[in-house]
Amino acid sequence: MVHIKNDVPPVLHDPKIPKFPVVKSKPSSEEVWDNVSSTDYAQSLFMSITSLPLGYFLGRHFDPLLARRTMYLSGIIGSIGGILLAYQNSALRLQGYGRNDDEVQRYGLSSEFIKSADVDKTP
Repeated sequence: MVHIKNDVPPVLHDPKIPKFPVVKSKPSSEEVWDNVSSTDYAQSLFMSITSLPLGYFLGRHFDPLLARRTMYLSGIIGSIGGILLAYQNSALRLQGYGRNDDEVQRYGLSSEFIKSADVDKTP
């Protein structure tokens, strides 16, 4: 076993400090829904569509009479999960916890704000 001596401690990032510029620190639900991107819609649609056959095959595995019911139930659960995922991703981008280049341009944040936010993040 080889031990490598490392004198430099690892730099830890506080998860409560956003990595990207904050567009809205506490966005309303209307602002979050207005900010949902096409990628969020695609992820939501993917979750909804893939949950249908998954539920069908799982239901058919246990009891063939339950296949359709489990398909519909898993479709509903997958759709709700997809909607919640889109909402969460949109809110996190507005709060600066996700890559938000489009939001920064849309809301017109100044370059001084972005530079000062980058300076505040360094330890």
